[in-house]
Amino acid sequence: MIDESAKQAAQEYLAAKLTEEEQIYEDTQNRALAVARSAMVWKYFRDKVFESCREWNGITGEETLTCKETALGDLRIWCAARKQQLMVYYDSMRLRITVKNGARLEHEEDVVMHMEGYRTGASRDDRDVRLIRNEQPVNIDMLIVGELRGLGEFGRAEAVKGYWAGLQIFEKENGRYPTNHAEIIAVFGREPNLGPVEYVPPQKGNEEQVVLWWKQKTMFGVQVGITKSGTIVKR
Repeated sequence: MIDESAKQAAQEYLAAKLTEEEQIYEDTQNRALAVARSAMVWKYFRDKVFESCREWNGITGEETLTCKETALGDLRIWCAARKQQLMVYYDSMRLRITVKNGARLEHEEDVVMHMEGYRTGASRDDRDVRLIRNEQPVNIDMLIVGELRGLGEFGRAEAVKGYWAGLQIFEKENGRYPTNHAEIIAVFGREPNLGPVEYVPPQKGNEEQVVLWWKQKTMFGVQVGITKSGTIVKR
């Protein structure tokens, strides 16, 4: 006669086997659904990108962002008069969407998302498909707005760098930053209160003092500036 310990071991084996078989079934069904609906998920993501660009331009009152679809079906978004682009690629074979942002810092990685089927209810047929990044579901609206925000802030950062370069030339020639009204007009080419940047005369010694702020904030209330050393900062 089989003792209780052997019976328990047999039951645990069967439970584990059933669990493994169920997981294989789940994985197979989820993969099949992701493949079947991948084009639908990509279209939804694509439409959200175009919608976000239209809303952005509506808020700014001008064609700040231009969004185009390439012949290969990828997306290109860029700021007006800026060379940096936001590029979105769809890989149907790998069920993957990749976002490459030209405004991203060098140490920051591209956004890579995968399509995944998953259970939504008790029934085996209750399933849907979602985008996953770093093993977490993606909030598509927040992700797209965040990428567009970075692209918009990059335009201001590049602009403020141009004014900063003028300050560096003045400092190299004179051994100091401009201090009086005439010198400031000479550097910026106009009355200080009429230009797009706010000049903050720095104190000696601290290279991380902010010397320029771009006056106009982004639609998210972010103001971009630059320090004496050329570091871009935000507030």
